[in-house]
Amino acid sequence: MINNHRKTIINLFSLLFLSTLNTYGQNVPVLFEDKESHKEKIVQLNPISDYFDAQHQRSFWEKRDLTTTYSKGLDEWESLGPSTVKSSEGIDFYVSGRVRSIDFINKDLIRIGSGSGGIWEYKKNNDQVTFRNISDGVSSPWTGGMDSSPFDENIILYGTGEPAYKIGTGMWRTTDGGTTWKNINMPSPSQSYYELKFGKVKGRVWAIGDDAYYSKDDGLTWSMARKGHTTGLAVNPTYPDTAFIGQFGDCVYRTYNGGSNWTKLTTPHGLPAYSRGKIKLAISQSNPNIVYALYANISNLEESVYKTIDGGNTWTKCIILDANGKEAGIGLELAPHTGILSVSPTNPDHVAIGAFWYAISNDGYALNGPTSGSHVDYHAIEWSDDGETIFFGTDGGVTFTDFDSILDLKFELTKIPTLQFVSIEAGKTNSNILIGGTQDNGFIYKVGDNPTWYYATGDGGDVALDPLDENIYYGTLGFSGEPIWFPNVRKPALSIDGWVNTVNGILPSTEFGRIVRTAKLNNLNVLTTQTRRKIYYSINKGDLWLNYSLPSFNPFSGIKSMEFTHENLPRFVVSSDFDASSSILLIDIFKGEVLPISDGLPLLSVNQQGDDFTFPKIYTTPANPNKLYAFMIGKGNHYSEYLFETDLNEINWKNISGNLEKLPYTCMLVHPHDDNVILLGTDGYGMFRTINGGIDWEPWDENIARGALISDMDYQIVNDSVFAVISTYGCGIYKRYLGPKTTNTSNVQNQSISSFISPEGLLVIQGINENSNITVFDTNGRVMDTHLERLSDNTGMILFDVSHWSSGIYFLSESGNKKFKTLKLVKI
Repeated sequence: MINNHRKTIINLFSLLFLSTLNTYGQNVPVLFEDKESHKEKIVQLNPISDYFDAQHQRSFWEKRDLTTTYSKGLDEWESLGPSTVKSSEGIDFYVSGRVRSIDFINKDLIRIGSGSGGIWEYKKNNDQVTFRNISDGVSSPWTGGMDSSPFDENIILYGTGEPAYKIGTGMWRTTDGGTTWKNINMPSPSQSYYELKFGKVKGRVWAIGDDAYYSKDDGLTWSMARKGHTTGLAVNPTYPDTAFIGQFGDCVYRTYNGGSNWTKLTTPHGLPAYSRGKIKLAISQSNPNIVYALYANISNLEESVYKTIDGGNTWTKCIILDANGKEAGIGLELAPHTGILSVSPTNPDHVAIGAFWYAISNDGYALNGPTSGSHVDYHAIEWSDDGETIFFGTDGGVTFTDFDSILDLKFELTKIPTLQFVSIEAGKTNSNILIGGTQDNGFIYKVGDNPTWYYATGDGGDVALDPLDENIYYGTLGFSGEPIWFPNVRKPALSIDGWVNTVNGILPSTEFGRIVRTAKLNNLNVLTTQTRRKIYYSINKGDLWLNYSLPSFNPFSGIKSMEFTHENLPRFVVSSDFDASSSILLIDIFKGEVLPISDGLPLLSVNQQGDDFTFPKIYTTPANPNKLYAFMIGKGNHYSEYLFETDLNEINWKNISGNLEKLPYTCMLVHPHDDNVILLGTDGYGMFRTINGGIDWEPWDENIARGALISDMDYQIVNDSVFAVISTYGCGIYKRYLGPKTTNTSNVQNQSISSFISPEGLLVIQGINENSNITVFDTNGRVMDTHLERLSDNTGMILFDVSHWSSGIYFLSESGNKKFKTLKLVKI
């Protein structure tokens, strides 16, 4: 008999995985391919991110405004921020999300263009500070460039689409400070914008993106100034027909007549013949003959700053020094992601550059890197009008300081909810518990009943809570250069900090944001994680991972989703883009069985290299432990049905798409006690809800930032109410009442008894109730065992070690509650 059920379960896992166990140390040298862009996180959330139709998204929201009336009241999405997120590690700075543009109007009015969270306005009035999003009327929150007219602060131009990351919905204009917005026709629409700059002559404004554009009427109409991908812009403030542009992979060009004619500035002028990547430019407002050019080369073969004092005719090379005065770079290999240059409006010798890190100059020649500072990855630099204050926009938000005391950074402007979440997990027993993984800001989380938000530095991936103690957190946290780019980590219960790596047994991996899942197996927590084509399990909180090999499993681009079922004896479901028949695998880890179950879904594998493709993401729900959902990711004409469900005991996929449109769906949530209530999130198209199991769908996204990428969903139970919690990539976290805590009796799990003997000699019995009596006989009618130890949490599952039994056939009988059932067992 089993005297220690915990030990038995551990032995069970060891036996089951013994034949497939491969433990790898972390000291194996590995040659890595080139580092992938941070864009991979976006592609993980929405694999068809690049197949984007800006006109379709604009039209979608225009139609929504005309046809949808939202019901207001208590039943609305509530923003949970977070704002004022402080380090858990004692680092003295706060974080918010990535910033692409900063517009200093005056000391009491500053506008911030968030990478994927729209335009936020900081306003101070009688010592009262407010932050608000002023771009809700725009159908995309992805920021490229943004600027306000120096003659009327209510006129704002907003170029959507973040370069190298996400296509926007074009150029937008407001004349009332953001209350209403109008989409502007451009001569050749740009997918994203780098910069917008108003001149100091009324009406004149430049924009750069896929091309360079010029306007003479405050951006109401535009003309093409120059074709070609343009990354840098410097405009003469007094004579805005004079401008410099830097074209990607090319060189610097100058015009004196608003773009009608251009002069190419290269080696005869003292500049390189061409760049290997991005070129950024800055012009002195106090002396427009002084212009700086930053060559941010992708290959990092050369990172250089050049200066002209004669309006671009001749250029000299500046030097970049580290904190010790040695010539060095500042990480410009991140040029597609970062790279910025700016000069003080009052002193042409005060210059700042940024990429991974930053450097400043007091003499207009030597740029010196600091010894410390705020968040890395610099995208925007702005100055106060008097040149005394400098603002840095990074992946951690906006910090600012007096220019002569560069290390005394202030954080008042990091209090905007623009963190880019890729995952979210909510406490089920404590509604204060929330944790999410974020782009370049690690994990954002609360601890116990403490209302303070903390962050753990790094690059946040997936997150999970320990089902036995929700105060223990798990996740994958990225650090560049590690053998595993996103190693598995764990934080102990009720600790603000204390994250430790738990990677023993996992092969090196360059995958971004790897998945981690947890399940409760009686009084044991089962963890699972993955690399692109491998699955790993742990039963000791991640201290040791076991490799579960799947035969002939070779998906084209990796595992897409993983979930445990909510059965008493959980099974495991994996989805990928493997092939049409095996894109979903149902894995019974006790029986050691792998069952392909994707037949019947409209799949077209990516590895067929066609123009069309579809593959599934899967979801399970405690509302019905036998039910599995699959929502489709794809593009092309083949992709026409979106959401399906099936019973795990009899695979027969049923389309529950109802009246849903063909949109980029990203995540889903099923009410944990009523599987008629389902939410679907999208990238850029809001959220949808059904309350009748998928027959009818309706928009359910009022108060959520328009155009947001909804990245993940979970639920919380507070008293007798269920709340949905969603995360977005750049627009924060939201919470909303989902419904009462009720039991959908039609979907209660079938408790019929089932049993088998594993190859390792463990008798597993499910579906037992308190009144059941179990007896096992051999073929001669001899009673083998009359007592089987019941596990402590009364889940209806028992285990018994029968390895000493002889091979052959046995019969298990269940009696009790006026019923009698006999099952046949086979021991190999």
